[in-house]
Amino acid sequence: MARLLGPDSVPAGSGLYNALSGSTLTFVSGTMDGSVVTVDLSGELRQGGVCDSPRIEAQLTQTAVAAAGAVRAEIRIGGRPLTELLEQRAS
Repeated sequence: MARLLGPDSVPAGSGLYNALSGSTLTFVSGTMDGSVVTVDLSGELRQGGVCDSPRIEAQLTQTAVAAAGAVRAEIRIGGRPLTELLEQRAS
């Protein structure tokens, strides 16, 4: 999670894209309840456009699921669900 949220280290010309590169998010905590991992982040979520919403959701949830060995991830930023924040930005 730290690498995903850290400074953008995607090599130019690699074809890779980090939709979180403009955000200032920091890992606060992570907890596991059964097969669900909950990750709390702080900071500001910034996206380049509405096309970044699914990328941001996928990058955060898939990283959390893989790191914790979970089936599902719930991501919160400043205590608010990621899906709620992304829906507001898409409007």
